[in-house]
Amino acid sequence: MAGRIAKLLKRQTLERPEITEAIARLARLAEAQPDLCQAASVQAALLRAMYAVPAPVTSYNLTAEEVMGRLTDGVPLLRNALLPCTERHVRAAFLHLCAAASRASVVATPAERVTSPYKALAEAAQKERLELWVYGNMLLAGTAQALPAHLEEQGYPADLVMTLLRLALLPFLEQTAAQLASLDSSQPWDHGYCPMCGAWPVLAEQRGLEQRRYLRCGLCASSWEVDRLLCPFCANRDHLLLGYLQVEGEEEKQRVATCEACHGYLKLRSTLVPLTTPLLLVEEVALVHLDLIAMEKGYMPPI
Repeated sequence: MAGRIAKLLKRQTLERPEITEAIARLARLAEAQPDLCQAASVQAALLRAMYAVPAPVTSYNLTAEEVMGRLTDGVPLLRNALLPCTERHVRAAFLHLCAAASRASVVATPAERVTSPYKALAEAAQKERLELWVYGNMLLAGTAQALPAHLEEQGYPADLVMTLLRLALLPFLEQTAAQLASLDSSQPWDHGYCPMCGAWPVLAEQRGLEQRRYLRCGLCASSWEVDRLLCPFCANRDHLLLGYLQVEGEEEKQRVATCEACHGYLKLRSTLVPLTTPLLLVEEVALVHLDLIAMEKGYMPPI
């Protein structure tokens, strides 16, 4: 099974170099850790699907002064803005992801023939029972805290819906964040949430020889530098309440930063240069064991 999935991951396609690099990393991960084969196969399919559909975006007309003002006030630049794409684009991207993940899941578990949750979600999206446009705008408005509970009440797997929606939106918001970042601003940002879209970071990069800490957003892929003595989720700076979890032999490359004040945790990844967006998504599979370690100790990701 591991060999079959590794061959699938390594298939030759005309892809952007950073996507090809990420797929190769997933293939190596699947070969080295057979228990991650299915996750790697699905993530590879999602990566390809994310960038296979055109992602045209509208521009936001913010001046450099407006950018400075918002950042000074701690307000993300896209807070309360509408998504930079149409409702049709969001639905099409979501459906494309569902189809790709469904195919990859069948290849990964051919003997089980389990009904794919992706097909059910695709049907719900097609019939507009999943209000993807509304959900996406709630994310930008910072009002999506109750969304997972709402989805569960409607009978949908909230974690899966939120993951697919995030990946569907990411190519659009990544472009928009890059446009806004081109507006030069010297205003520092020392908050734990993203200065562009307001989402929480999915991991922190410990960059270069100095190991300077940069948070990475999982919704628009932005990065911003923060102090090492900072919990991004509750702004705690008390070093007595900040700690680490790690696996023996991995501490130089990756570990978990923890906070006793809010019981949140953040995965840390050492890197010489910033991770590309596809590699950022690869780390969600590669570092899943750190999530399990943290949650077993009672730490939880932010809601």
